[in-house]
Amino acid sequence: MMYHSKISRDQIVENIKNTVADLYSHGARYFMVMNLPIMGDFPNYNALPVADINAANIAYKSINTASAEKLNSLS
Repeated sequence: MMYHSKISRDQIVENIKNTVADLYSHGARYFMVMNLPIMGDFPNYNALPVADINAANIAYKSINTASAEKLNSLS
């Protein structure tokens, strides 16, 4: 069975954006924000059906894309 988090993609992205904005307001000027890894490549996903692996990969791509868009809007 796949674990379903209670936090939405939008909440994850907003948390990342708010953290960077807060750091900026305290003087930080250089940031490195890592993308989420391809979730389907993790060993604990190997036993899942292909549809669940694909869903996890779509979710990670969606979060990475939305995070990049939100962070670019800060500049």
